[in-house]
Amino acid sequence: MIHHITAEQMQRKYAAYDKYAKCCEMGLSRAETSRALGVSKAAVCHAAKRYHLTFNRAKHSVLRAARANPAKFCLEMMAETAAAENAALRRASR
Repeated sequence: MIHHITAEQMQRKYAAYDKYAKCCEMGLSRAETSRALGVSKAAVCHAAKRYHLTFNRAKHSVLRAARANPAKFCLEMMAETAAAENAALRRASR
């Protein structure tokens, strides 16, 4: 049996991946990512396995934006995700 994924499900899945991928690209560790996104370390580990992401180790992290101001970091990430979702919805409604 084939299960079809709706556009909304695809957008949610991409948004979740995007949050973790941005933290990974910024050089954050798993612990820093969990603090920045407000999720457990286990959730970050699960997402890393699911999306095949490799996070830096804590001692090698270069950027500490999430640690410096986690609330601001999360708000910026949420705003970027919302903008991307809105753009995708506009493209889909044309």
